Amino acid sequence: MTVNGTSTAYSYLELIQQENFLPYGEYIISGIPLDVPSASVSISIGVTDKTTYVFNTKARADKAHLNVKFTVDDTWDNKYFTVRITVDIANITFNNVVFYPMIRYASDIDDTWQSYTPSNKAIAQNVKDFRKDQAILGVKNLIPYPYAYNLPKTVGNITFSDIGNGAIGVNSGAVSSYTSVDLCNESKKSKLILPVGDYIISCNAYDAFFASSQFFAIWYKESSQISGVVLGITSKSRTEAKFSITQEIYDNVVNGNGYLLVRLVYDINTSIDNDVVFYPMIRLASDYDDTWQPYAPTNYQLNQKLDTIAGVYLPNVTNANSKKVVASVGQTSVTFDANSFMTQYNVTASDLDLDISAETASGDVVAYNNVSVTGGIVTVTFDALAEQTTFICKCSVIQ
Repeated sequence: MTVNGTSTAYSYLELIQQENFLPYGEYIISGIPLDVPSASVSISIGVTDKTTYVFNTKARADKAHLNVKFTVDDTWDNKYFTVRITVDIANITFNNVVFYPMIRYASDIDDTWQSYTPSNKAIAQNVKDFRKDQAILGVKNLIPYPYAYNLPKTVGNITFSDIGNGAIGVNSGAVSSYTSVDLCNESKKSKLILPVGDYIISCNAYDAFFASSQFFAIWYKESSQISGVVLGITSKSRTEAKFSITQEIYDNVVNGNGYLLVRLVYDINTSIDNDVVFYPMIRLASDYDDTWQPYAPTNYQLNQKLDTIAGVYLPNVTNANSKKVVASVGQTSVTFDANSFMTQYNVTASDLDLDISAETASGDVVAYNNVSVTGGIVTVTFDALAEQTTFICKCSVIQ
């Protein structure tokens, strides 16, 4: 990092401000060049209080102390780790002075500067953690689609349109009233459930917003709350924000005692200078790639994809929306309509691979006697039932 010019007062440049930047242990901070013009210039690391934003220096490297040791312990918990280059006084002139900021393990006696490169151990652990999280969540963009609001929607002289892949078109114009679009709310259609962990909400804020009162955010709300609690918010000056899902939030969302609200807002008395396309995303905090990806498929959409690959659950003859048949006491047969499946995949009855399962209300497995297909109707016969039993017919194409 090259510095030029003359200081006019106390000033500093923050290189990083991040929670849990370093694990507990001993480290050395360095990077002050030998030609630095004053002992009042330093590279320091400390902690910043999340509420007051007061910075507390933990270690300070300067012209007289090129390598300074420090220890990360529990006094750093719940604070932002902050690294600064600081000029303490005025009238210090810099002429192409190059700083080499570095933090290394205290056990590493070699103070030769190296450009930022994570260790092999750190890379391996990051990949392991990321793959573990992705295995659970399955996708990059975790916002479910279709969204809570049906688009297009015109509010406050602004029209929001569905591009079709999770992106939202927003037309230019003056915003005449509070205008918002819910991507996720309490509705089952768009309910967002995130496991306990850290996440990042992001968007193309530089292009999508034209005033500070235009923003994209995620809230946690409970039934009794009017406004809820903002977890993360992006705006014209902030393209992404990190937030956390606690065990309490997760439990309340799963149990229906709360929900996550994801909303795009264009407040009153602002304008949209030109037509824009808005690209919303929520991703794992461990995913450093901020490249936008389309929406996360809903469970229903994923099931449809799986059905196409491995077969589908056939609907009941008397209830086209059912995936199962509940048979009563004394009943000796059930039927399923396979015609739509056979038409969709252009197959005949001889091509069908049928998987029949039956279970009583008390959990006992029921055996059936015969399965036949006539005119696209699957008929399953069995001995007279002693109790209510649920039958499921899964059909796929013989490979």
